[in-house]
Amino acid sequence: MLSRKLTDETRAAFQPFGTYIPAQVPDGGPDDFCAYIPDVVADCLDHETSSAPAATGEIERAVFVPDRIPTDAPCVRLTDNKTFVYWNGWAARLIQSLAGPDSIELRLVWSARPHLRAPPPPDGF
Repeated sequence: MLSRKLTDETRAAFQPFGTYIPAQVPDGGPDDFCAYIPDVVADCLDHETSSAPAATGEIERAVFVPDRIPTDAPCVRLTDNKTFVYWNGWAARLIQSLAGPDSIELRLVWSARPHLRAPPPPDGF
């Protein structure tokens, strides 16, 4: 879900890879927010080293095959699980820079660089 400002600021980079849909939120105007729905679905999960999906479809430990990740797209849905969206770092950092660092917290899920490790999920998530 993106504010109108974030929608306007990300449209050029994101629209080739997905669709913006106006969204109605409580106490918001009819054009205040949009949901970004990614069209990119990729088979980039390493099924042998990733944890099995939970009943909700959540993958606790996701490991990706680097040469199968569509890095030009802002985010991707997996072929086996189209519910969860994985954002590429450049797009997540763009949203954070536009919204402000205190508005968006980034959480590493996976990196091709071995020295970068994903932290455990926050309590309650």
